[in-house]
Amino acid sequence: MVYALALDDGCYYIGKSSDPEKRITNHFHGAGAEWTKRHTPITLDRIEAVETNKDAKQREVSLFSEYVEQYGEDNVRGAGYTRVDNPSWDDS
Repeated sequence: MVYALALDDGCYYIGKSSDPEKRITNHFHGAGAEWTKRHTPITLDRIEAVETNKDAKQREVSLFSEYVEQYGEDNVRGAGYTRVDNPSWDDS
């Protein structure tokens, strides 16, 4: 599964997980990514089923790009771009 979380102050987080319920719950309880610790999750914006892990990675990257285009690179993290201090640095 690939998901997008809407966070406070207009930010978003894009992720993928084979156990999305557990992973998303972690984000909402402060045990997820650093970005979701700094910007509190407010709602699950989108969730999509995919067939394979390869499909999940590809969709995560394309969804990340869509959100960056719509909301700006300063407001979106995920798909390997998770550093809170610079969105153009790839952490993977």
